[in-house]
Amino acid sequence: MKFNILFVDDNPNLIKGLKRILFTKRKEWDCFFAENGNKALEIMNEYEINVVISDMKMPGMDGAQFLKIVKEKYPKAIRIILSGHADKDMSLRSTQVAHQYLAKPCESQVLISTINKILKSREELDNEKIQDLVTGISELPSMPDLYFKLEKLLSLEDISINDVGNIISQDVTMTAKMLQMVNTAFFGLPTKINNPIQAVNYLGINVIKSLVLCIQIFDRYENKPHLKPYINNLWYHSMLVASNCRELVRGKLKDKAAEEDVYVAGLLHDIGKIILLKSPGYFEDINKLVEKEKLSVFEAEKKLLGTGHDEVGAYLLRLWGLQEEIVNAVMNHHIYNFNNYEINAKSTVFIANKLTHLNINSTDLCKEKNKNFNDFSWYKE
Repeated sequence: MKFNILFVDDNPNLIKGLKRILFTKRKEWDCFFAENGNKALEIMNEYEINVVISDMKMPGMDGAQFLKIVKEKYPKAIRIILSGHADKDMSLRSTQVAHQYLAKPCESQVLISTINKILKSREELDNEKIQDLVTGISELPSMPDLYFKLEKLLSLEDISINDVGNIISQDVTMTAKMLQMVNTAFFGLPTKINNPIQAVNYLGINVIKSLVLCIQIFDRYENKPHLKPYINNLWYHSMLVASNCRELVRGKLKDKAAEEDVYVAGLLHDIGKIILLKSPGYFEDINKLVEKEKLSVFEAEKKLLGTGHDEVGAYLLRLWGLQEEIVNAVMNHHIYNFNNYEINAKSTVFIANKLTHLNINSTDLCKEKNKNFNDFSWYKE
């Protein structure tokens, strides 16, 4: 299967360079080029475009305006910003309509690799309706009390960045969205940021305010009270898994950044369940199947949808450009897919999730084992 990729930029020299660079992909991709948003929309009206890569600052219709139309009219298309214009207001607008933000100049291998990863991930998620659901989503639900707490904190004149980061770190979708934004090429950071407090430091309070108050990332479920217990339980479980992850690897990885990756992966491991709540009837149908056939939620999802929240969550996080270590941990948190002596995000999240479902606290387990174990083979006991 060939994919249709559309590039939109008013710079003829850049278009010429892209045509030269992408010639090697001609057997896999059909590439289209447009110098403005209106021409691009004409192409999209004629062809089914899988990925759109657009500049931000263009005459007439800018990239954010163009991608907003694309999102509304062609929600299946994956949307990427490729721009050299460092405008924070414009960047904030882009978070509402783009899945990723790449900075110019962008190395050809980075551009091609980004597109390849997203397309591969989409193919792995073998359910067209769920693919479209994830691609079209921009707002995820957050726990209402945490949302209001953050909103209240952001209204104060004297705001502690640590306090804001700590609140965000307690919530699955806030963490995901903050990390998505801070890790875009717009901020030009030399390394990936996986800690919410670091993210707040880099983004700044004003950007956080704009993101929370203007974009309205999070649904509050005020009109769906029947889902509140489910959301609360999901949040509590995710926090426990993240905590267990941290305890399991404490002192073993000898790398603070790696420990943070493990914690974030644990916090985000069930984000696919939140996404699937956007699918009409998912909550009711899954619960009926679980009760009728005595299945786990994961087994019921596989039977009903042909996919699970693990693949759905991994697809969204890859779409947003999060670190592969985190994406792989989310993808494999229900699958024993590692060597017993592997201590990394994938193995840790799998085991922490198992322990949490069994109501085993990893702190107590570590004490029981006298902290002498150097591998994860003991989890089979």
